[in-house]
Amino acid sequence: MKNFLKRLSAFLLAMVLVLSIAACGGKSSGIREESQSASESVAPETQAPETAAPETDAVETAPEAAVESAAQEDESTSLSLFDSVDAFIASDAMQEQIDSLNESLASSGLSVDIQGEGNTLYYIYTVLDETTAASLDNASLESYVQSLESTLEPVADSVKSVVSVDTVNIVVQFLAPDGTELISQEFTF
Repeated sequence: MKNFLKRLSAFLLAMVLVLSIAACGGKSSGIREESQSASESVAPETQAPETAAPETDAVETAPEAAVESAAQEDESTSLSLFDSVDAFIASDAMQEQIDSLNESLASSGLSVDIQGEGNTLYYIYTVLDETTAASLDNASLESYVQSLESTLEPVADSVKSVVSVDTVNIVVQFLAPDGTELISQEFTF
């Protein structure tokens, strides 16, 4: 049980990072496009040397470049605001991230389906092994899910930065291999 929860914690932290990067990447892409078009409207000879746009962005890191590239591939991400959580989760950039995370999760005995509906983000974890699912102590699992609130708050903040909502609900569900719900907890931020 403890090993399972450790693997789950590591995965959840990775998911927090992915959503934060994707959300911030989408927003910064829109800001960069706005600042680029503003700097293009000023004639190059009138720009002061210190404000002239450089040919390349030397401070951009590889992860930012990857997120920006993914954001540019998905037109809705480059707009930086989505109408709903489901539109954000359905974006090409997020679907690629979710697929990648599920590939890395395959050996841990878990899969995750991340969905959105209105202002609600769903993390639906499925325990793939029946023996593991049967051995899970509901009280320990419930305690574990309760402890996620502080970890999920940055996720909600990231979602709010790219989705036109004031509050975000995050639902964490665990399912047995047959789809039977083991636990479900909703958090509001």
